[in-house]
Amino acid sequence: MLKKWLKRFTLTRNKHVMSQSRAEELVVAIYRKLLLRDPDPDGFSHFSKALRTGAMTIEKVIDVTLVSAIARYASPIRFEVP
Repeated sequence: MLKKWLKRFTLTRNKHVMSQSRAEELVVAIYRKLLLRDPDPDGFSHFSKALRTGAMTIEKVIDVTLVSAIARYASPIRFEVP
């Protein structure tokens, strides 16, 4: 299902660089689909620029977004000894 959704963002000639509007649209879509919210300004700027310049692939943006969300919201299990 994710692959089908990603096909909407298939790049044209240069697979490593995309337009600003396409990068911004993709970042918003990733946040909304995976995190169920709009991107924060820092994440939006960082990932849009990374996609635009080819510094990150779509898959890498998805990976980093998910890992940071897990790290932010997952709390470690703590055992207290009486």
